[in-house]
Amino acid sequence: MNKLKSLSYALAFLLGAAAGRTQTLQMDASILHAFHGWDTTGFSADIGESFGNKQFLGFEFTEFNPSFGASYPGYPNASVSERIDTFQAAYRIAFPLGNIGGDHGYSPMEVYFGAAAGLGFVRQSLTYPSSIAGGPPSQASEQEAELCAELTAGLQYNFGPSFGIRAGFRYIDSINNVNLFNAAANTDTKTLEFGAVFRY
Repeated sequence: MNKLKSLSYALAFLLGAAAGRTQTLQMDASILHAFHGWDTTGFSADIGESFGNKQFLGFEFTEFNPSFGASYPGYPNASVSERIDTFQAAYRIAFPLGNIGGDHGYSPMEVYFGAAAGLGFVRQSLTYPSSIAGGPPSQASEQEAELCAELTAGLQYNFGPSFGIRAGFRYIDSINNVNLFNAAANTDTKTLEFGAVFRY
């Protein structure tokens, strides 16, 4: 975490120097409900820099434990556990709906749009009956990495320049569907986002 924070500060310093603007550290945390395809709840954490409290550039991590509903040839009666992690570079821009305190103040209400791109890791673990009568269950797992991207939009309410809450929509897409245990898994989803924003 300290290395990620240091990297974020270094990136912000370079970008701020190039743009001639000041910046602040921003950390976001969100609960994500995937209502299309996965039917599960996950979470997202972002760390990066806020430029003028209007643009964010940083890194994003998300985690889900979805249910793809796939059948697995050769593994009858298997119980399945699944996990998706994404690591992405993220950018968001906010458009204020009003302003408090002039140029150095903040907007209590904003509409934001964003995009992210990076890698997604899909892991599936199967537990299935032993081929030996009375034997313990057998287990198998496979993992695959794919390029992924997302688009997001929503509303953010700021209680001040340092803290806000937001609600929005995300579309998460992998470049290709993954194939684990000879079964295709749909790794695209739509999610609702509910989160908090902290600036330091």
